Amino acid sequence: MADVSRRYGESVGPLISFVIPCYNRAGLIRRAVNSCLQLDGPEIEVIVVDDGSTDGTAAAVAKLRDRRVRLISHALNRGMSPARNTGIDKARGQWIFQLDSDDTLLPGALAVLLQHCRNAPADVSRLAAPMIEPDGAKTPRAELPTGRWGYLDYLWFYERTLGRPDFAYCIRRQALQHLRYPESRAWETCFYFDLAQHYLSLTLAEPLVRRRNDAPTQLGQSGPFRIRRFAGDQADSIYELLSRHQDALKEHAPRTYRRMLTLAANYSFLAGRRLRGSHYTWRNIRQRPLDPLLWGALIGGWLGPAAYAAGMALVWHWRGVHRN
Repeated sequence: MADVSRRYGESVGPLISFVIPCYNRAGLIRRAVNSCLQLDGPEIEVIVVDDGSTDGTAAAVAKLRDRRVRLISHALNRGMSPARNTGIDKARGQWIFQLDSDDTLLPGALAVLLQHCRNAPADVSRLAAPMIEPDGAKTPRAELPTGRWGYLDYLWFYERTLGRPDFAYCIRRQALQHLRYPESRAWETCFYFDLAQHYLSLTLAEPLVRRRNDAPTQLGQSGPFRIRRFAGDQADSIYELLSRHQDALKEHAPRTYRRMLTLAANYSFLAGRRLRGSHYTWRNIRQRPLDPLLWGALIGGWLGPAAYAAGMALVWHWRGVHRN
């Protein structure tokens, strides 16, 4: 990106790099990119990582005639987190903002974000902000910690959100030289715990992102049968999280600890790892010996991944019916 500095007559690179991973978003990607271009000038760049799309996504990005937009393409689909890592590796901004390809920055958010990035305290490595859901509600539903916050604050916050800590964030590039998203199809949960453990965050009052639900395919809509395809990656990520954070979770976020044990067991069984799945299920049973779902999971896990996925689908359906 040395050419960007020369083009705008500056001696340094952009302040913020927006990284937008995408897969088959030809009809939506320009909306996301344009939302990041609300102001003129060299302080931003937008890096779109096309993760092996087959629908003309790259061509849609190429039609954007803004030199601050860069397109990087994966030859094959590798997953969200590897695409994030690719964008970070190519970014030149002092701060990295991850934006999902079906979401948009809110009007006026760019000016607010630039101001906070310029004035952020030196000991803060992440700026965190609420998002607006399609129905107008704020997310996360539990309030973010106020002011500066660190590891224990994140554990308590995660515990209150019941595993849905969705918020917008911007991270100093220096921090991302030491931490990476998983190079697999696993969720980024372990990355977020590691980030909170090693770096301070600062909460912004202003929402920055509007979430959308009009994408044709969303991983958040996955069911157990689809999850089976990357269950091994998910299992490995949860094992890693527990190896580094289980003591803190036991003490400060016991519900989250039990949930991580459940996830480790679920993904292990879905990946055909019966012994591993049994190990984590037993750890949960020792805490809740009268829970019939845990005993059912233990039995179902030994029937094989397909049977276990069918059982999970029934439980999820039952919970959805009774929740509504």
